[in-house]
Amino acid sequence: MDVETGISVTQHDLLAARPWIGTLWLTMSGTPPNAQIITVLDALFPSGATTAMLAAGGVVTAPAPEELAFTKGFQGKRLAEFGLGRASARCALQRLGQPAVGIPVGRNREPLWPPGIVGSITHADNCAAAVVGLKPTFTALGLDLEPAEPLEASLWERISRPAELQRLGGALVTPGLGVRLIFSAKESVYKALWPLTKQFLDFHDLQTWFDAESGCFSVTFSGKTGDADEFTGLEGRFLLADGLIATGVSLRNHS
Repeated sequence: MDVETGISVTQHDLLAARPWIGTLWLTMSGTPPNAQIITVLDALFPSGATTAMLAAGGVVTAPAPEELAFTKGFQGKRLAEFGLGRASARCALQRLGQPAVGIPVGRNREPLWPPGIVGSITHADNCAAAVVGLKPTFTALGLDLEPAEPLEASLWERISRPAELQRLGGALVTPGLGVRLIFSAKESVYKALWPLTKQFLDFHDLQTWFDAESGCFSVTFSGKTGDADEFTGLEGRFLLADGLIATGVSLRNHS
């Protein structure tokens, strides 16, 4: 993946650089009728994790009974966004060979996965995606999608430390886009760690380290998390394609 050219990384560029990254469209029984599932995000995770991304505008199933209590008062775009995310999660579960059950919402708005499952749900403009895996294989999974657009300068210091932007160097055309990438990476880490720590983390509680050549990133912790040994195995990957930044984090179970 060549990120040195900046924002305009295309799917063709990705395929040319890494043949194992591609877009696969498929229709599965039990998924929303006529749904087209994008599985390119599988490239963000090790073998054993499955993803699904659905685009808005397709036919999406209504929230499952277990999810309805959380949707009271939802209308229009908010309801459609929630339904699209949950539909993505059910599609990812099916790809994992698991029942496409409802995903209730926890006290802090986190998805409550079926026993034995870890996962993450994310939303972006006009699409939603999810990743799931089995607990014997993974301790945690996190996924985030963001528009490939620079963040405004007033947010840079809140999200990233100066050293993080310096490490990105010339890998991206604008610092604003670099901060967007850092934001997405930290979001995927937060989503992965919340079920384990039940702690809200500040953006400065961790630092990111990106490798543009491999498309991977790593994190170091400070503040609330310390340098807990159980988090040192976090694996991060990122890609830019079709106007989106996507980041994924996994923590494998080595016990």
